[in-house]
Amino acid sequence: MVMFKPVAATSFQDLVYDQLSDALMTGAFWPGEALNINDLAAQFGTSIMPVRDAVRRLAAERALLVEPQKGVRVWRPTKSEFAEITHVRTLLEGDVTAAAVAHLTDKHIRDVARAIDEMNEHEVFRSERFLVLNKQIFFTLYEAAQRPATLPIIQSLWRQIGPIVRLYSLVEAFPPTVETSLAFVEALRRRDAETAREIRIKQILRPSEILMSRFDEIMEYRNDSPRQLAHVKPIASELLDGKTRRPGRPRSAR
Repeated sequence: MVMFKPVAATSFQDLVYDQLSDALMTGAFWPGEALNINDLAAQFGTSIMPVRDAVRRLAAERALLVEPQKGVRVWRPTKSEFAEITHVRTLLEGDVTAAAVAHLTDKHIRDVARAIDEMNEHEVFRSERFLVLNKQIFFTLYEAAQRPATLPIIQSLWRQIGPIVRLYSLVEAFPPTVETSLAFVEALRRRDAETAREIRIKQILRPSEILMSRFDEIMEYRNDSPRQLAHVKPIASELLDGKTRRPGRPRSAR
């Protein structure tokens, strides 16, 4: 009988992928932004191999674009592609929001309400914290919905849409929608699935329509200056936190 050695539940590749995925979903990058694999490896505290593996996986999901002789860039959709993603999101996220209502606990709703209260502060809306809270709110619902086949599709769409959502803060005509947010929380408290679905669809459509009206202008924004990503946590610290038991120490990027 073939004997296999136990392997770590989480590999370096998975840890890097998870962090890059989260960074994309929460708008840490701009559409079309150039990424340097060596710089990312240095921030993660790994060799370049786990980063390359994560980049390949994200490129297969159309979240990143790998171009020969040009390197890696964040995927930048056309106007029609953005419209298509928005349409699919309304169908899937509206449905999953409605499905989640029956499974929500009081704690789920309190967590959503607290995050929405923080989001509706003007200063937060203009910061990266807004996008982190945005993901926290809706994936609290989506993960509660018990839709294991649909959840990965929504996650993949968010990896594509996250950098574009960051551009919403550039649109002065798009303020936080306090009234809609309060109505959303109230629908969750009443366990009103259909109203929650309708509000979630409006939450997706309204900013998307505003962005579509100025799509070409806004998508020309560029910010390729080198920076330290707040989302990136050195993989060594993940090991010390006990999230994986992979033996050995990560190598520094060459």
